[in-house]
Amino acid sequence: MREEALSKLITLEIDETQIKPEDYLPYSSTYPEDCYVVGIIVRPDIAQQYYAGKLIYACTSYHMRE
Repeated sequence: MREEALSKLITLEIDETQIKPEDYLPYSSTYPEDCYVVGIIVRPDIAQQYYAGKLIYACTSYHMRE
């Protein structure tokens, strides 16, 4: 995603519905990719909540392992 669009999303100047097709960049394996998670939904079961938590934790701690 273009840096300007990502910055506006993070600072809440725009929301996901205002992202335009031209805001997306083509995939490249040359540079690290950012991930913008809009939301996560799980069933009200302890196992699903556990795995959803693990997924969120892995996403937030990803840059620490680089």
